[in-house]
Amino acid sequence: MSPGACAAPGGMSAQQVYDALAPHVGDAAALTAVEGRLAAPAAADRADAWTVLWVTLAMALASGIGALPFFWKPKGFGGRATARANSMASGVTLAASFSLLYEGVHAGEQHGGNGIYYVLIVVGLVLGFGFISWCERNLEDKDVAMGQLSGSGAKRAVLVMIIMTMHSFAEGLGVGVSWGGEHGASNGQFVSLAIGLHNIPEGLTVALLMVPVDNSPTMGLVWAIVSNLPQPLVAVPAFMFVETFRSVYPVGVGAAAGAMIFMVFAELIPDALRDNHISASECGHVVTFSVSAMVAFQLLLESMKV
Repeated sequence: MSPGACAAPGGMSAQQVYDALAPHVGDAAALTAVEGRLAAPAAADRADAWTVLWVTLAMALASGIGALPFFWKPKGFGGRATARANSMASGVTLAASFSLLYEGVHAGEQHGGNGIYYVLIVVGLVLGFGFISWCERNLEDKDVAMGQLSGSGAKRAVLVMIIMTMHSFAEGLGVGVSWGGEHGASNGQFVSLAIGLHNIPEGLTVALLMVPVDNSPTMGLVWAIVSNLPQPLVAVPAFMFVETFRSVYPVGVGAAAGAMIFMVFAELIPDALRDNHISASECGHVVTFSVSAMVAFQLLLESMKV
């Protein structure tokens, strides 16, 4: 076996390293040294389970940043500001659902564009929409109370927590899978950073509904973080058993995206338009701007990926 002209660390080709060592240590020892140098970068770019746990835990904690504005306004915002915030949360949630679907399709392309992979994403969409519709119908007949909320407000809060937990589960799958493989460390760091930044406005979405539960910004922060704890809890086993979890990934992203799209049109936008604090046109402008900003942010992150 010849070392050929493969690149080696330090600016020298593998052949140059081999030629420099062979006269002094012999052919076999020189070849062993070259192979060790070539293997070192791949080994260094692999991650371990503890690294995945701590990084994804920090990623989930970032969602608490979205609740910080409520410490500035502990009694909540006025009707117009809240309506605009719900419109912004609608755009952020739509963009997040698009991002999940994009990641699912991209994962399918990496596996040779297998048609069944895309079918599973669509099946997940239908399952996610159907599950949340079922939850909503069952909650209608229940007397739900949550802290100081009761009736429709409490039901909406429960529904949003279910949906955001599903969303976090799907993202945890994607993050865990991204940390696996030969270049898992670099890929996983990038994906974790991107999702951690996305978690901030998503934390605001949760806090908007959960702060009124106890009239407590602290509880809004806690709920924002709790809704994203499935990310590290799922990411670690997904990293450890990449191939097993990769097979359920398309259904997971589809289900989460379907649930989130349902939440936008069934809960967040109707909330924004309730009591006519803003017009439908203003709501549409804020939603469109939020979607565009989040998509632009995603493209910026993609352009920075090495």
